[in-house]
Amino acid sequence: MEKLQAAIERKNVQKTLDILHNNASSNIFRSNLTHHYCSYEERGKPVRTTDDTILHLAAAHLDESQNVIIQELVKLSPELLERRKQNGHQGQTPLHILIVRNQNETLRKIKDLLSSDLTVGDTVRNNIFNPKVTGALFSKTVMEGELPYIVAALTLDTKTARLVIEMTGQHIKAQNGKGNTVYHCLVEHAARHPNKIPEVTAMWDFLSSFGGENAADLNDLHRKSALAPKYAFKLSNHENMRPLQLAAKHGVPQLFNVILDHEKIPNVKDKLFDSYLYDISVIDTVTHFKVQRKKKVEMNHSKPNKVGPCDDTLSLNPAAPSIEEVGREIEKEKFQYSQSVLEMVCNAKIARNNSSVFDIIKQPPMKKLIDLKWKTYRTQFFLWMFYHAVVMVWYSIYAIQWASVTFPSNSTQSAITNVQRAFVSFSSISLILTVGVPYFACTVLLIVARCLRPNTLQYLKTDIEYIVLLFLFSFCLLVDGALYHINQKHDSYFLLISNLSGWWFCIFYCRAFRSVSFYVAMIQKVIFGDLLRFGLFILLSLVSFTIAFQVLFQGIGVPTAYGSEDTTESIQVFAGTLLTNTRLMFGLVDIEVLYQAREPVLAYIVYMVYVTMTYLVLLNSLIAMISETCAKVRENDIAFFHTQRLSVILFLEEISYPFWRLSETFIPNIPFETRPVKRNGVVLYHSYFLKMTDKQSENEQVDETPNAFNQPVQQTESVTVNIQQPFYEEYIDNENKKVSVLKWGNGQSQKIARN
Repeated sequence: MEKLQAAIERKNVQKTLDILHNNASSNIFRSNLTHHYCSYEERGKPVRTTDDTILHLAAAHLDESQNVIIQELVKLSPELLERRKQNGHQGQTPLHILIVRNQNETLRKIKDLLSSDLTVGDTVRNNIFNPKVTGALFSKTVMEGELPYIVAALTLDTKTARLVIEMTGQHIKAQNGKGNTVYHCLVEHAARHPNKIPEVTAMWDFLSSFGGENAADLNDLHRKSALAPKYAFKLSNHENMRPLQLAAKHGVPQLFNVILDHEKIPNVKDKLFDSYLYDISVIDTVTHFKVQRKKKVEMNHSKPNKVGPCDDTLSLNPAAPSIEEVGREIEKEKFQYSQSVLEMVCNAKIARNNSSVFDIIKQPPMKKLIDLKWKTYRTQFFLWMFYHAVVMVWYSIYAIQWASVTFPSNSTQSAITNVQRAFVSFSSISLILTVGVPYFACTVLLIVARCLRPNTLQYLKTDIEYIVLLFLFSFCLLVDGALYHINQKHDSYFLLISNLSGWWFCIFYCRAFRSVSFYVAMIQKVIFGDLLRFGLFILLSLVSFTIAFQVLFQGIGVPTAYGSEDTTESIQVFAGTLLTNTRLMFGLVDIEVLYQAREPVLAYIVYMVYVTMTYLVLLNSLIAMISETCAKVRENDIAFFHTQRLSVILFLEEISYPFWRLSETFIPNIPFETRPVKRNGVVLYHSYFLKMTDKQSENEQVDETPNAFNQPVQQTESVTVNIQQPFYEEYIDNENKKVSVLKWGNGQSQKIARN
């Protein structure tokens, strides 16, 4: 074996073939060939035995011109194809190596061998084509596909993919250890390598059309139907996600659009040949929940508790007494809820990539779906908006009257009436019961709904600012009302926080209106993006220069930076200096005692550096960032409008989501079409469809044109301009002179005589 290994390492084809041919008739040689592991000797180190078989070594080192060696190895020991590596390369077979290296000619010869009279048992053949690859080194590589045909597809070489599919005979809908089909894996590969999306799309189209192109070559009728991609698109992985959901999760709009287009069905049953049905079972939140709820019920009914194998194996001795043993209880498989596409689009992590979100949202089916859901919820939305406006006016009047009654001034004390006192007392109780409790209950329901969802942390980050405002408004209102009845002259902290939070929560309602939704998005991006980055650097500047000023304005007879000589506390001096620097940054005050510093020259230098950093650098950079953010938001105002309105819809749905888990009666009834999906006359499942006509799709595309100022479109007349090129034509006249004629397309000409 050592000589064979050395010959392969040196790529000595003739010597390798001689060794194989001379020992081909030896069963011992074949057995050793199958179970031999290669060893490597390095200078100064002990011999290292690896988990590489001879075929692993040949597949990794030999070129296609030397593939006759691999062919002979497979002939002698077909079991080598199923041998898998261990440790970091756990599960890798020689076939994987050949696929990744795109050794198409070698793969073709192995295919011919496996399809010929070569004796390969069913178990060995199954192990070759269904290896379990779990090596840690294969994370985020093409080897994550596990199955050979998926790995071949991830190489993005259609020739390799065709060879391996024909060799293995696996269905396009076959799933690997994670439950991923080839389409799941292609989506993940495109997300990791955005620059290869065109190649991924080409491989996608090849796999989608492979069954139709090769139907004549396939004798198995079941395989013909299995190669159709529309069934593979419906399969979910172990995270209960289809390829469409995975494309939305990873922000790959190109593949999302491809899947959406593949899944649409002509509405032939209604004899509407200009309309299509789009399966929205995993796109819409309500339909996706209904489908998952039904699957969970079916799983609980179809998979009762089973009995697993015993810890101790039974005796194989036939004379031993027959003893019945109870095995371990197999735990029920826990159903895992997944996110719908609409939820992923509004997910805080995915929404960072605005371009991918906009490309998904702008699809006509997505826009129509959002509009249809909005028509279902808009009545509730407007009622809540009106109620909140009335509440805030009432609460503001209460706050003003409470301050007047509780802390009257000399001019208003005599004017306070019993009606005002009665209004304050009545309002304090009524606001708790009609506003504080319902709003606080909504906050609790929102938090519970997000804790019940998959990926709870990502859900909590989405629109967290509105939940915080709702919580501050309701909680502080309840606390302030309770304090009022304990002590009427209590502090007004909670009242002020509640009032401010309630008014600022009105921004939530502005998101649903097209004229101001982009402005809400702009404010959010400025506050949580530009201002946070600016705040970090401005805080660094304020603290550092405050320390510098406090050091310079220290000493006997030296005033503080803000001109006071009364205090001796260092903390108070630092706080006062910090406030002075903050006001100085906005141009509200100036330091007028620089000449009285302990070192006046250094004080003036520090002052000039501080002004330069804050005024010229930081503040102007903030203005530049805000301007750029505003331009980007304004450029995509329509996309932001649909995203903002969708966020409002999902926010309303989340309030009732905990009740969805209790009973179907609480699930909203959105007018989608429910139709059975049949195959060979047998109902496979029921799905939810959105019907769209070609005209609606055209209208949705037209709506993409910005219409912020409602400018009329001017009709212009088309003018055709024919640009005619001149050309020369030469000939000999009767006097044997060469004449050049300059001709135009309109027949005009001008003679130019030449001698």
